[in-house]
Amino acid sequence: MAGIDKIYSNQDQYHEFKEWLTKNQKEIKCKMGATLEEDTWKDIIEDVLPVDCLYGEYDYTDDNDRPISNFPEKIDKWLLKKCPLKWVTDRIKEQYGIIN
Repeated sequence: MAGIDKIYSNQDQYHEFKEWLTKNQKEIKCKMGATLEEDTWKDIIEDVLPVDCLYGEYDYTDDNDRPISNFPEKIDKWLLKKCPLKWVTDRIKEQYGIIN
C-alpha cells in the first residue's frame, strides 16, 4: 500500500501504541490479501490481532520518522472508536479525509 495508508511516528510513540494495543486489542476479521484459486481471485479473510500488523520495532533506522503500521480498514475503524491516543486517531482521520 502507499505511504498515505500508514501511521507514522517516532520510536517512543511506537512503544506507546504497541503497549496500548497489547492491553486492549481484540481479534478483528479483516481482508488480508487475495489468492488465485481455480482461475478465480478469492479474498483471504482472517481473524487478525492489530498488534500483528505493526512493523517490527527495529525495521527502520530513523527513530523519529518511521512507519509503524499499515492496518486494514476494519482495524482503522475499530481504532477510531477505541484508541485514546490522539496522534493515532488524527492520522487515521487524515487518511480517510475525515474532518474534525
